[in-house]
Amino acid sequence: MTQPLYYEYAVQPGETIATIIHKLYGWSPPTRRYGEILDAIKALNPEVPNLQNLWPGTVLRVSDRAPAMVAPPGPLFLSASPDPAERRQMWAMAWAERSGLLPAPAQWR
Repeated sequence: MTQPLYYEYAVQPGETIATIIHKLYGWSPPTRRYGEILDAIKALNPEVPNLQNLWPGTVLRVSDRAPAMVAPPGPLFLSASPDPAERRQMWAMAWAERSGLLPAPAQWR
């Protein structure tokens, strides 16, 4: 079974799970979509016991399947995180592609 694609997001000082979901996906409670996104984040982060009590610097895995996301907060990963230099390169490539600055591989032909 393949793991879903996700981004790693570092919690900033003063952020809550509600502000993070609003920032990344554009949804706020009490909408149904907010609840679905919260459930997805819970499933991707089983090691975080309480998403309502996040500390700055906590790294959350967030789904890449959010239609309201404008720019990715970090690189895509299918398994364990690569070294920091590779992470920066992957983030830059993903951001450039999603921003329309870099054509997708199918467009290169």
